[in-house]
Amino acid sequence: MVVEVAELSARESFTDGPGTVMAVSGDRAQHPAGNPVFIHARDRFGNIRDSGDDLFSMDPLMSASLHATQMYVGAGSYQLTYWWDTKHPRVAYEVCPRAADGKTVAQLGDCQRRAQPSDDDRTIAYAEIMTAAPNPVGQTDAGASTTTCLAAAQRSCGHVQAVAGVQASFAIEARTVSGAAHYGDQDLFVVALDGPQHVEAEVSHLRLNYYE
Repeated sequence: MVVEVAELSARESFTDGPGTVMAVSGDRAQHPAGNPVFIHARDRFGNIRDSGDDLFSMDPLMSASLHATQMYVGAGSYQLTYWWDTKHPRVAYEVCPRAADGKTVAQLGDCQRRAQPSDDDRTIAYAEIMTAAPNPVGQTDAGASTTTCLAAAQRSCGHVQAVAGVQASFAIEARTVSGAAHYGDQDLFVVALDGPQHVEAEVSHLRLNYYE
């Protein structure tokens, strides 16, 4: 049996990736790598659309300097890389299907103007993200940074394991891709914990390139 994939569905498609949580502000010269968002294209039955010819828009929802590119990466997934030259610490955007005649990926009002089909949603995703200023001497790299326990910590170390109901902590040592310590207090981290349904976590700068 051959399953014929239906049209792109905004409701069933979804996004993920670092650019859905936070972004480094600035243009390409300031932040060459950009901020990636991955879009996973689906039809209204949840089938993967792997034709590679779907088009998407990124709407900044405000008058801001936003530029974006789109690239198909395979298996129904696309990468939108964006650069947002803004001084606002928190911004928001929408992602939606783009009309065939829409040549610009990032376009103010593009998703807001899109009419909602009768059997579909208007947008694929709405995201509120935090922004951080670009660092001229190198960005903190997730792969090069490490987590550890600090001997002087006032709470039990949660680097390896923790006890339910007991406050625990661990330290993040911020490093650039070259392995050099990234000093300062401007880094932002997202903490994802597997465990009970109710888990609270916060990150604060300790000293030098350490966060707790």
